Amino acid sequence: MRSMIKMSLLALLVFPPAAASAGAARSYAAGRTLLQIDNETRNVKSADGGFVRGEVVADPAGNKHLGSLSIEPIRAQIGIEDFIPFISTSLSDPAKVDGVNGAIYVADFDNKPISSREFTGAVLSEFTLPELSGDAKDQRPLVIVLQPESVRDSGNKGAPPASGAGAKPKQWLATNYRMTIPGMQTTRVRKIEALTVTRKLAKGDVGEQRIAKVEPGHWEIPNLVFYIADQEAPAFVKWYEDFVVNGKNDDKSEKTMTIEFLDPTLKSTLLTVNCTGVGIVSAKMDSPDGASDRIASLRVEVYMEKIELSSKGGPAAAAAPEPDPVPAPTPAAPAAGAAPPPERPAAPTAAATDGSAPAAAPAAAPAARKKRAAPSAEPALTPTPAPIAPVEKPIAPVEPAPARRRAPR
Repeated sequence: MRSMIKMSLLALLVFPPAAASAGAARSYAAGRTLLQIDNETRNVKSADGGFVRGEVVADPAGNKHLGSLSIEPIRAQIGIEDFIPFISTSLSDPAKVDGVNGAIYVADFDNKPISSREFTGAVLSEFTLPELSGDAKDQRPLVIVLQPESVRDSGNKGAPPASGAGAKPKQWLATNYRMTIPGMQTTRVRKIEALTVTRKLAKGDVGEQRIAKVEPGHWEIPNLVFYIADQEAPAFVKWYEDFVVNGKNDDKSEKTMTIEFLDPTLKSTLLTVNCTGVGIVSAKMDSPDGASDRIASLRVEVYMEKIELSSKGGPAAAAAPEPDPVPAPTPAAPAAGAAPPPERPAAPTAAATDGSAPAAAPAAAPAARKKRAAPSAEPALTPTPAPIAPVEKPIAPVEPAPARRRAPR
């Protein structure tokens, strides 16, 4: 009896009744969040903000009251393929005034709507590219910040279907990237630090609703820092000495740069960041800080005048590949077929690329063989009696000599 009681108590400790019902009642935070911007709706990692906030005003006597109202910005973590046309348009037009409309939807595991919040007149005020590193093992999202002009809670209104529903989101890791700077070796870029571009928002007249109208300004692009292996450091050190130390830093000395986010196969480009007006600021060796598993690399800092986003390969990436050397040995094909031995294809390939003089040497060898074979066919009948005549003469005296010596015995 005591053993049965002990077993029942042990079962209650290991499998409590609350744990059995936990699977049926899913938590509120375990649902999914959808973000809609104009006609594009995406499942996002998170989307917060967009609430109305009252600004406190105090008079000289210390009395406080609410003045104008403000709306908290909406901060969302999105995938590298989400809302690219909207972000690209906002970056290309620094003083874009026309805002966009959208909403934030929260649903549970069964896709039942829990809450929704609509916004209007929103403009992009901040955009962050994640850090890229060869040691990264996770997926890192993009971050966008929207500043709406008005918001309202629409209850448990259902969200429209997500754009591209049914298609699996493309997997991407922060280690799958490629940097291209024309004229520079960038195959060993070890890390690219995160980049956040922002722009200030001016507020217009408050008006009847006591909420200021949002007017965006120009983008502020900070410097970009990346680390490159010491094998490719000399070219960047020379660029730094010419551009910074020697003062050759006019507009013609600036470069372009492309950062590509690649799929797991490293063959397809998911997102491209095109940077123009790139100039180097500093280049110095980065010490390993005593860590045995780190290799010294060059820390490079550059400035950029403008960035653009694209879902395809950029112009810098298209100009990076070197000319293909494969078509050079193609003229050697006929020469290799004419020579019967297998060792001769190497010699005609070099001759075909140098000029006509080396090509004449292998042509003369077969011509000499043909000339020797032609005269040997005409006098073939004349030499036949010559070898027969001397053979019969030495045979005749050898046979009678031993016959005469044996007879007297």
